[in-house]
Amino acid sequence: MIAKKLEEDFENGFINIVKWQLGGVEAVNYAIEILEGSQNIPKAVILNNYSLNKQNVLDFLSEDYKQKDVVIESIGLIQSGIGDWDMSQVKSIETAAQSKNVDVIKKVIDPDMSLDIQQLHQIEAISQLIDEDVDAIVLSPVKSDGWDSAFDVAYEKEIPPLIIINNPIESMQSDRQMFIGYDGHKEGNLMGGRWLVDNLYGEEDIHLTIVGGQSDTLAQEERLKAITDITDEYSRISVSSRISENQWSSSSVIQAMSSDEDVLDIIVVIDENMIEEVLTVTKIENLIDKHAIKVLCFAEAEAYEKALASGDITCIVDRSPEMGPLIIESIQKNGF
Repeated sequence: MIAKKLEEDFENGFINIVKWQLGGVEAVNYAIEILEGSQNIPKAVILNNYSLNKQNVLDFLSEDYKQKDVVIESIGLIQSGIGDWDMSQVKSIETAAQSKNVDVIKKVIDPDMSLDIQQLHQIEAISQLIDEDVDAIVLSPVKSDGWDSAFDVAYEKEIPPLIIINNPIESMQSDRQMFIGYDGHKEGNLMGGRWLVDNLYGEEDIHLTIVGGQSDTLAQEERLKAITDITDEYSRISVSSRISENQWSSSSVIQAMSSDEDVLDIIVVIDENMIEEVLTVTKIENLIDKHAIKVLCFAEAEAYEKALASGDITCIVDRSPEMGPLIIESIQKNGF
């Protein structure tokens, strides 16, 4: 009952306290499930969470925090990704907006174009949404840099609040921008320090094959840097290969595997949209049995429960695409 009361008392507070990182309410629910003895909790899932302490709660409740209620009628959503995780996120945003009677005006960018062209189309979409007089714009940038001049022009046109999701950009220019997403460095730290080293480091040499997406987004780079910052301290761990979506093939994965039986091969998937590709290759080539490889990834744990149970995936750092309620609440409650 104490835990339940804590959840009820701080449910609205969590939305604001964790606006830079997800995990507050989810962490409480997870703790409640553990206390109630739930048998359905995956044992190799690492949850993202945000620690509450006396100071950050008092900061939230202080008179310096001025909460505003913002009435919004429509938001613009610039959609680029078409993977399962991306589509689940879009659905979450649309569902949350509908529950608050907010219209969603979507601009869909063709993901098959080059990243530079996709970015130009995203910039054009921002301009179009401003002209359509939306109350806020939600954007998942395809690149981390190259936005400064575009935002300069946009702010001359009195841009509405801009919500950056998933992939942070290198420079946040204005107090009318907010990033909502996961902390890539923290995710990599959880994978590299709290799981990989603690559970797999031993007498064998470990070779890491890193599988990324089409774009080296800041989120992916932060994950990888956090992992290697830790693994570099261990002489028996090395990054043997890095494969991007553009270089992807079954042969590229096979070539990355060590022929030495005394080496433990680990595939770390730092882009959730590449997980299915990796699982397909490992099954077709029977890599888990032949090489005893292990697959580590960043994904929605619920979507990969079967793969986790069967051993196709060894460890998941959980990242849910259900950001819709947080995004809509942040626009309505925080103000800009």
